[in-house]
Amino acid sequence: LYSYMAQEALKIEDLDRRHFEIWLQSLKAKGLSPAWRKSLIICARYYLLWLGEHGKITREVDTLLRLSDIPKMPQYLPKPLPPQEDLALQANLARSSGVYHKALLLIRLTGIRIGEAVALQMDCVWQDHAGHRYLKIPLGKLDKERMVPVDDRIFELVNWQIERTRAISGRSFKGNLMVQENGTPLSLTNLRQTLH
Repeated sequence: LYSYMAQEALKIEDLDRRHFEIWLQSLKAKGLSPAWRKSLIICARYYLLWLGEHGKITREVDTLLRLSDIPKMPQYLPKPLPPQEDLALQANLARSSGVYHKALLLIRLTGIRIGEAVALQMDCVWQDHAGHRYLKIPLGKLDKERMVPVDDRIFELVNWQIERTRAISGRSFKGNLMVQENGTPLSLTNLRQTLH
């Protein structure tokens, strides 16, 4: 800010909104990242507040440098795994006997959300009149039930989960498809940690 003021031969008490608009444009023109610009603007706002508290400026900070001047941070999507790494990851998950690994494989093969996977019930596979199988996803984020097509690989994976859960909780168990060794449903927190 002081570099800009020196270039324009300005004193702090001379600054008005127009000067700050030019300063903000110069920050962007320099190619500074949104995060770096955000940091500079916040620091400048705090400095202006301090100057106001000490009687060095008389204008309100929001008339000079507004909160709306802070740039929004871009939300970058994660990069997809290369196909060979994705296949290797699926193979590793398939080889594992861990219920959390199998849950991640089911998530990967179906595209369901973590919370939806944890909430799956024992009777989650449905079959229509033509013999097509579907995974019934319970009410979730969008507050709607969904049906996801099931291929042979998904069907085998769900059957593995059913047999494992029945071995732990009994043949007549009707609760969650995936349970921990003690019979309680999978922990959403543990599944997220496994994913990370």
